[in-house]
Amino acid sequence: MEIKISEELNAIINYSRQEALRTGSYGIAPDHLFLGILRHESNTACDTLKALETDITEFKQFIDSRIFTNEHIPYSESDRITFSRGAQNVLSITILEASRSGSRTASSQHLLLALARNTGGYGVTYLRDIGIDYGRIANYLERTGQLMYDEHENEREMQEEEMEDNVRDEGKEQAETSALEGFGYDLTKAAAEGKLDPVTGRKDEIMRVIQILGRRKKNNPMLVGDPGAGKSAIVEGIAAKIASGDVPDILKDKKIISLDIASVVAGTKFRGDFEKRVKAIIREVRENRDIILFIDEFHTMVGAGGASGSLDAANMLKPALARGEIQCIGATTVDEFTKIVEKDGALDRRFQKVSINPTDLGHTVSILKNLRKNYEEYHSVAYSDEALEACARLSDRYIPDRCLPDKAIDAMDEAGSMVHLRHSRKKGIAQVTADDIAETVSRMTGIPVGRLAESEGEKLARMEERLKS
Repeated sequence: MEIKISEELNAIINYSRQEALRTGSYGIAPDHLFLGILRHESNTACDTLKALETDITEFKQFIDSRIFTNEHIPYSESDRITFSRGAQNVLSITILEASRSGSRTASSQHLLLALARNTGGYGVTYLRDIGIDYGRIANYLERTGQLMYDEHENEREMQEEEMEDNVRDEGKEQAETSALEGFGYDLTKAAAEGKLDPVTGRKDEIMRVIQILGRRKKNNPMLVGDPGAGKSAIVEGIAAKIASGDVPDILKDKKIISLDIASVVAGTKFRGDFEKRVKAIIREVRENRDIILFIDEFHTMVGAGGASGSLDAANMLKPALARGEIQCIGATTVDEFTKIVEKDGALDRRFQKVSINPTDLGHTVSILKNLRKNYEEYHSVAYSDEALEACARLSDRYIPDRCLPDKAIDAMDEAGSMVHLRHSRKKGIAQVTADDIAETVSRMTGIPVGRLAESEGEKLARMEERLKS
C-alpha cells in the first residue's frame, strides 16, 4: 500500500487553495498551507500548535498582514491557482515525514513537520521567534504518540503479502528496472538535449565544484546557500559543461543524476523499504563509476532529531563515500547544514563545503537577459530591458525573505504569464514593461503599485512635505 493522503490533510490542502484565493495570490505558498491548517482548526497540527502555546489568532493575523493583497481573483479563475515550488517541496517532505514516522497515511502532523523544515516564509519565522521549531514539534508529537509506528498492523500486512509473493515473483523479475531510472533524472542528458535553462556567470563556483570533483579523495561537494541562491542552477551548469565536453578529462563521459527523494519515498510500505531503495541506488552508482549523484535538500536524508522511525539513509551513504566508491553532490540551506549536516562530524567530513551566495543586481540582470528568450517563447511575450532591470530591483527591495536570482526569475515568469493572459485574444506579441513588473511584485507582496513605482526623489520630496506640514 502506498502512502495515502488523509481526509484531514486533503481538507487542509483545499482550504489552502481557498486562502490563496482570499489573499489574492495565484500561487499557493507554504504560508497558505499554514493558513489552511488554522482554518480547518480541528486537526492534529493545530492542536499541536495550541499545546505548544501558540496564539492561533495572533499567528493567523501575522501571516495575513504580510501576504494579503488588494488583488481580487474571481472564483471563476480559481482553477488557475497552482502550488508554488516552495509548497510543492513542502508536500513532498510531508510524504517523507509520514514514511519516517512509520505511518501509511500522511496527515496534518506530517505537514506541520514539513513546514517547520521549510526555511522561507512568514509562518515558520513567526514560530521560530516564539521558540517553536522542528525539534520541539517532533518531540511533542513523539511524546504524545502521534509518531508511533504501528508494528502489529504492518505484521498483518506482511502476512497478507507473503501469500501473494509467489504469484508476483516472476512478474517482479520482468518488471524490475534500474533504480536510478525510476528515481533519478539525468541532468547531463537533459543538458545535451537543450532541456535546461542556460546558466550565466557563477564561473568561480562552478570551477570550485569541478575542482572538488576532480580530487582523488573527499571529492564530494556540498553546496550550501539560502533558498533561491542558485545551488541547483550551478549543478545544471556543470552538467551542461560535461555535455559539451568543456571539462577536465577526469570528468568527461560522467553523468550527473539528480535523485528525487520524494519518488524514493513514494510507495514505501514497511519500515526499511526506503533504506532498501537507497541501498539499490548506492549499489547501482557503485557499479557505474561514471555516475555523479546529485541530492538536493540533502538534509532530508538525515534522521530528524532522533524521532522514532527516522530514516538513516545518510549513514548508509557514509561508507561508500568514505571509500570513494561513489561521488555525490549535495545541496542544502545554511540553516539545515548548521543544524543537521555539520553536527554529524562523520558526515561533514565526507563533503567539501561550497558556499553559494545570492547574486548582486548586475549579475541578476545578466541572468534574466540570458533567460529572456526561453520565457519569451514560453509566454509568447517580449521583455524590455527596463522590465528585466525592474525584476531585479523591485524583487530585491520588496521581497526580503527570498534570494536573488530566484525571486527575480519568479517575478519575470509571473509577469509574462499575466501579460499573456491579458492579451490572449489579441494578435501579435505583447510587451512586458517595467509597469507590468511593478504590478506583479505588488501582487506578490501586497504593497500598492504606486508605492513600488515611486522614485527615490519623489519619496524624499514627499517626506520633506510631510516634515514641513
